[in-house]
Amino acid sequence: MGSKPRTWVAAIVAVVTMLSLAACGGSSGPTGYAGHVLTRFHTGVTVAGTPAGSGTPISAGQRVATDVTGALQFAAGKLTCRQFASTDVIVQPSSGVLLRYSGGGSSTSTVTCSTSQSGPCHPRCKVDAGHILITMADPLFTVLGYGSEITVRVAAGSLTLIRTGLSGSVTLNPGQQMTTVGDQLLSTPIYFDLADLPPFEQQAFHELRSSDPQAQLRATTAAGLNDKSFTCGSQRPSLTVTGQVASDQPTTLTYQWHRSDGTQSGLYSMYFTRPGVQQAQADTWTPPTDNFEGTDTLKVYGVSAASASSEPANVRLRCTPASATIMSVSLTSFTTSGTTASATWHVTTDTTDPFTFTAEFAQTRDTSTDITTDDNYYAAPAMTESGQTSYDIPVTWQYNACLPDPLVVTLGTASGAGAPVTTPLGITKKTGSCIG
Repeated sequence: MGSKPRTWVAAIVAVVTMLSLAACGGSSGPTGYAGHVLTRFHTGVTVAGTPAGSGTPISAGQRVATDVTGALQFAAGKLTCRQFASTDVIVQPSSGVLLRYSGGGSSTSTVTCSTSQSGPCHPRCKVDAGHILITMADPLFTVLGYGSEITVRVAAGSLTLIRTGLSGSVTLNPGQQMTTVGDQLLSTPIYFDLADLPPFEQQAFHELRSSDPQAQLRATTAAGLNDKSFTCGSQRPSLTVTGQVASDQPTTLTYQWHRSDGTQSGLYSMYFTRPGVQQAQADTWTPPTDNFEGTDTLKVYGVSAASASSEPANVRLRCTPASATIMSVSLTSFTTSGTTASATWHVTTDTTDPFTFTAEFAQTRDTSTDITTDDNYYAAPAMTESGQTSYDIPVTWQYNACLPDPLVVTLGTASGAGAPVTTPLGITKKTGSCIG
């Protein structure tokens, strides 16, 4: 997030966020042990004004601060927190208080925390954010501030917000956030996009322990082959693969499509307020070659250690050569001589691209029936024509003059782009007699 001038009012500077109730904290009293630094990710981290590193103890009432580049993770009672971006907190300042969030310097200040896995906060911990009161149920959450604004967002568990001095409350479920300014009323929660958060906060959401460390996730893709064909030389079409994600409990997660050509989709967010199945954002992408066979896999990443991967969906793209559109087909001549029948068709097309032509013949007594069912039906092998837009196509064949059928019939079909075109049935009487 970009830097913004801080204009904290005095009351908010003094006490912005307080997690309270003794049952949630460590030892009581202002000088007791409160916690310790777990990891220092960058320099610029101090405890009680002294540079600190991994393992540094934090006594009750001591201030933990990061400068604009500093970042750390620390433990305090039931909380494990990561803070960064010029953020100050006071750990266990008095009995019954876990953490006091007191802002930071001239840029956005952020602390992301999760409760431990040892069960819910009993009695439930509270957050006093100056002008809002927050009751927590083992959440994974962020408190972010600049100026007189306080933003609270939840990745797992839940937070219930109560505006100090007023009735009513708002509950934030996984994937929701709310921003308050000064003494404004609570508003309707909105969903945030996990993929749009700063990288350090994304990492904190993924790696901090939460109320769903063992969430069972499942990803599936639509069954069958995603197959498309197109005309070679034209614009390559895109393929679309759909999928679903399932979770056995409330959680926040991100997911991404991984394609066999080495590319990936954008990172998407998904929020579950209860166990269930949700439709993933479909993946639409254009294969790298005209003729392509590959796979597309849906991968899911939970806010804790949970993850899942679908079975790969098969995808295929094929290009077919361009073909001409048939404009007209007509039978221009049809004669018999002895045991030879001859026919000529005139075909016109819109381009010089190729098309196929098939001629069919039969000897029959009844032309009202389908000639393909006649015992004496014959289809000549399909031929390919190209290079012109006007064609005269002759075909000859031998017929059996000894058969008693009095008629010889034929038709021709030209096939290219669009629907095939077939001539009406051509009919001629047999001539001559049986030749022994």
